[in-house]
Amino acid sequence: MALLAQRIGAEIGRRYRTERLQSSEDDFRHLIENMAQGFFVFRNQKLIFANRALATIYGYDSPEELLALGDLNSHWAPHELDRIHTYAAARKRGEQAPLNYESEAIKRDGTRIWLGVRAQMINWQGEDLISAMVADITAWKLSELAQLERNNLFRQIVENSPVGIALKGVDGSFRMANRRYRELLDIVQPDITGKTNLDFVPAAEAKIASDGDGRVLAGGQPEERSYEHIRPDGSKASYIVTKFAIADDTNKPMGIGLILQDTTERDRVERDLRESRASLTDFVDVSADFYWQTDAELRFNYFSPSLEQNIPIEIKELIGGKVGDTVAPDFQASQPLQHIGRHMNARRPFRDLVYQRQGKTPGESIWIRTSGKPYYDENGEFKGFRGSSTNITETRALQEQLLQSQKMEAVGQLTGGLAHDFNNLLAIIVGNADLLQANLSRGKNLAKAPQLTDSILRAAQRGADLTQQLLAFSRRQALSPKTIRLDKQIDGMIAMLQRSLGAPINIEAISESGLWPCFVDPGQLENVVLNLAINARDAMPEGGALKFHMANIDLDEYAAGHAQVAPGDYVSLAISDTGTGIPEDILDRVFEPFFTTKNPGHGTGLGLSMVFGFVKQSNGHVTVSSEADRGTTVKLLLPRAEAAADEIAEVPASIPKASGECILVVEDDPDVRTLAVAFLSDLGYSALEAPDAATALAILEQISHIDLLLTDVLLPDGMTGDRIARQAPDYHPNIKVMYMSGYTRDALIHQGKLEDGVVLLPKPFRKADLAQKLRQALD
Repeated sequence: MALLAQRIGAEIGRRYRTERLQSSEDDFRHLIENMAQGFFVFRNQKLIFANRALATIYGYDSPEELLALGDLNSHWAPHELDRIHTYAAARKRGEQAPLNYESEAIKRDGTRIWLGVRAQMINWQGEDLISAMVADITAWKLSELAQLERNNLFRQIVENSPVGIALKGVDGSFRMANRRYRELLDIVQPDITGKTNLDFVPAAEAKIASDGDGRVLAGGQPEERSYEHIRPDGSKASYIVTKFAIADDTNKPMGIGLILQDTTERDRVERDLRESRASLTDFVDVSADFYWQTDAELRFNYFSPSLEQNIPIEIKELIGGKVGDTVAPDFQASQPLQHIGRHMNARRPFRDLVYQRQGKTPGESIWIRTSGKPYYDENGEFKGFRGSSTNITETRALQEQLLQSQKMEAVGQLTGGLAHDFNNLLAIIVGNADLLQANLSRGKNLAKAPQLTDSILRAAQRGADLTQQLLAFSRRQALSPKTIRLDKQIDGMIAMLQRSLGAPINIEAISESGLWPCFVDPGQLENVVLNLAINARDAMPEGGALKFHMANIDLDEYAAGHAQVAPGDYVSLAISDTGTGIPEDILDRVFEPFFTTKNPGHGTGLGLSMVFGFVKQSNGHVTVSSEADRGTTVKLLLPRAEAAADEIAEVPASIPKASGECILVVEDDPDVRTLAVAFLSDLGYSALEAPDAATALAILEQISHIDLLLTDVLLPDGMTGDRIARQAPDYHPNIKVMYMSGYTRDALIHQGKLEDGVVLLPKPFRKADLAQKLRQALD
């Protein structure tokens, strides 16, 4: 019974203990199942237990779904598997392995997460198992990684900064220094942590740095100072160092931040710039010129002080104004001043343009020479003009005095040449007339009379040609310009030139396509071309080439630097030969009257003077260039015509006869008047004559029928043929008018050209000339 009781007691005890153990296991399982952290147990790499929190971490609905996998290999990031298995194997062998670690894992849906793992070996019912507690630390880990990335980025920025950056502790030792800081202080060690300035720089320089550190730590305010660093090679470098205190949350200093900038090159540039500005200022101050500048709206915003020494006006009166604003109205319309304005408005540079403005006293004027060019900023945006000017009044006065003396010399040369040539011609005329008169008075044989009269006529024609050349040179000849095609004009002369020149000369005419028409007197142009062709022939005694080259040319840019040339469109005629050329020392004199390099009797010296006068009177420009033994080129620039070229009518070769018309001749010279009346009678006209204007008006009033008034241009008592012509229609409404003159002065001439509709017979004239002009006027 006792034994039975003992067994019953033992069984009761065993059951009690079993129930207590089962209750304890149930409590532990409940705790594990409901804890916030994940929990799992492995036996021989097989997952045998997982709580609900672990299932949730991996994205499963229940632990059973995880247990069905058998392991967690598919839920560790692939690069983590080796590490985790290594840890597990080490624990199984009883070796050390990290108790806590972080690992990247993969959820059921593929999302990457970070886990904090605490793993260890446990003995459960006599078995060695691996258990682990797991927490999702993704948010914290991503924040940590971002911070690490920011720190790394900051380190790279600091290390590669173009300025030196360093940190010091409150004891003055370095905590870090970037590469640029070490380079600037010539420090070769890559890491200077714990070192001080005394380890790298001279003591004096180190003390300056230490004193600065102390001021920043004591005052808490940033400090910026310049100082010089002595390099190992003895050279000096200029730096600016900025220091600032680094404090904790309680504002207690923890260290010093430093920013070091190398200003050596900048300081050198600034020093050079100061010296350059000082030099320029000195040059401006001592220069006789004055300098100016405008803004983008072309308003003056700067003048050098020397302006007031050149122009009687204060600088403040000009600031803000434009070109010409302070020039008196009398000068504002001047062509040079307007030309400057056009260049500035077009943003084109100009050089050595001269304009006139009022001087210090009323009626006084001064001359200013100026040059300027536009300037732009670094982006190419127009900012205005800069230029220099100078007062050239005294220089111009000296030039005018020199020019006047040269004119007087030219007049002397002209007078001597005229006297020589006209005396020769008069000798021929007087001598032959004397012989003719002697033969007539003695009743001798007049067989030689035609020869004598021919000599007289030739000499008279040479005198007439000489007079025309003089008028052309003085720009006083009466031109009859027309719109012509220069290429056709030259082409029409080639055959005549080939016959006239005689020598074996190859003549070539080249014209640019689309050649503009030009506005010149075609007859005078032919004289010019013939004259130049003869000069070319004389320069090529063995023959050679004569070339005419025609082209269009725009002189706007050229005219900007040559005040004597008007800007605009021109037709260029370049006449080139392959002759001996003109020596350089006399090239500037070729346009002087009676200047010639030909032998006596082979030229008057008026040929190129006539060319110069004709071109200038035609509002053109002429230049000569020559090279010894290479040839000469004379270039004529003739003004472009807007209208189409005129058709030039052929002149009949025969002498037209009269049709019974009545002509009133008004001429104060009795010999010329008698000659004109004789010519008219010989041509079949009836002629009336008057020596002056009063007689002519009386005849016009008394005679009932007069067809044409033939009058001299310049008459006695200040009268002109033009005044008679204006009154003639009062008596004869249909009367025609024709003028004759050896020199018209300014009558009938407008800007060097005959007025429209005017018929002029130049003196001297022959009967055929008179007949042609009469039919032109009457018909």
